[in-house]
Amino acid sequence: EGGNSNASVTNTVVQTQENGLSRSVGLRSGSAASALTVTAAAVDETPGVGLLFLAMHAADEPSRLYKWRTGTFVLTGVATLATVGAEHERCTGLRVVGSGRELQLTVVTSSSVTVRSLNTFGVRSVVPSVVDGAGGTVVTVTGEGFTTDLGEPSCDFGDGAAAVPATVLDN
Repeated sequence: EGGNSNASVTNTVVQTQENGLSRSVGLRSGSAASALTVTAAAVDETPGVGLLFLAMHAADEPSRLYKWRTGTFVLTGVATLATVGAEHERCTGLRVVGSGRELQLTVVTSSSVTVRSLNTFGVRSVVPSVVDGAGGTVVTVTGEGFTTDLGEPSCDFGDGAAAVPATVLDN
């Protein structure tokens, strides 16, 4: 790698399965100067969702958490942990808690170990932001990680008396 005899290369393969199809993602981290260390991986296998989470970091940086769709391997999110003083937070474990659609991260520093929780789903936008209670307005909620078994979704406008049927589009 660039003439550096001390360079190390790490190959990581993560396999996922969706709708009976197996997929593999190969990650290659390169030279010692830019090497990424993959420290944890988890897959949200909720039907119709399929998200892959990887935690990795470079030598002088906090961990970054990456989120991909397993069906398309499109990167849909990146979150960076904090640097406190001169110390970087590192993610050493990931776990998807299925029923709550929650991702649990084990985060370590030299003086602490904490568990943090993140939603595996998210709302990106609600358009329009203001509607009247009389109905007739189409409200579009855009996000990702919505499940396919929502039952009868509805929009509740205020006191609950104005709840109307909704259509969910997972983007």
